[in-house]
Amino acid sequence: MAIRLLVSDVDGTAVQYPYGKYQSTWDAIGYHGPDWDAWQDAINQYGEHPHLWGKLGERNLEILKGHLVAPILTKVLPPPYTPGFIECMQFVKEDGRGIHAGFVSGGSHFIAEYMVTSFGLDFQYSNVMHVDLDGRFSGTGTTHVFHDSKGKLVLDLQARFGVSKEETLFVGDHSNDVYGWNEAGVRVGMNLKKKELEAYVDYSFTDFFAVRDLIERSNGK
Repeated sequence: MAIRLLVSDVDGTAVQYPYGKYQSTWDAIGYHGPDWDAWQDAINQYGEHPHLWGKLGERNLEILKGHLVAPILTKVLPPPYTPGFIECMQFVKEDGRGIHAGFVSGGSHFIAEYMVTSFGLDFQYSNVMHVDLDGRFSGTGTTHVFHDSKGKLVLDLQARFGVSKEETLFVGDHSNDVYGWNEAGVRVGMNLKKKELEAYVDYSFTDFFAVRDLIERSNGK
């Protein structure tokens, strides 16, 4: 069956930042923030426990509070895309393909929104870092993507676009992506972080050239 909905994770999947062990947008911002040592301490305390990722986010936002946003964003944008990602998005959004594409990610909305705008994509769900009127991190945020909520968001997208499970391709790299894979007919692992995650995917790739080729074969063009 043809692919009509492409949903991708961001951190460690669509982008590969060289800071921390998750290649994440949050860690990229934290690396260029005021206290990388404190940031790493928080990762070491909470990072291996998905049910505590909310606590990790709160601590990260506390560290950033009062720091100017713009100078950091100039250092993290554009993001370092996974090989083939640009070409895959360009292919997917060519006129006439009829494929909806975007992100469901626990990453920072700054990067997810930048990527949606850059490639003319259709949606993004990510976690918001609030900014004060003077352009500084407020120390608060809004969580739209919890560690176990990707499946529900994929179902919401299927309903929004009138797409079936069989027509949905989900790309992820870590344990929180299992919930997204569970609701997709085509499950792709991208640079999987744990070998045991291979049990949850149909394909395991290291670049998005392979995703583009898979969609092209599935859609017959």
